[in-house]
Amino acid sequence: MSALDANDKYFVRQIICLPRLELFGMIEERLRSLVRYIGATKLASVTTIERRRWQTVATNKEVKARVEDMEALLKAFPQYELWLWKGEVDPDNGQVAPSHEASQAN
Repeated sequence: MSALDANDKYFVRQIICLPRLELFGMIEERLRSLVRYIGATKLASVTTIERRRWQTVATNKEVKARVEDMEALLKAFPQYELWLWKGEVDPDNGQVAPSHEASQAN
């Protein structure tokens, strides 16, 4: 079998890599939404991450969210895990989205 040429590598990247990058982008945007919903001050009070970092995650799209940010948030608020990773909810098992909680409060 011959090695991949530049065209082949381009198509492999389009088929395999880009959907994963888009998926992470969606996760990162959900993380930012969740940080805005919960609030930087509240997150800082229940995690080891400073308020300033949470504020940056919420508002500055040029700064990438870190795995540590996600871990800390999910440790404090495990009810958002399914929504954060997949954009899905399962209220019967305690997995909700911020919009679901807000609608339940009304």
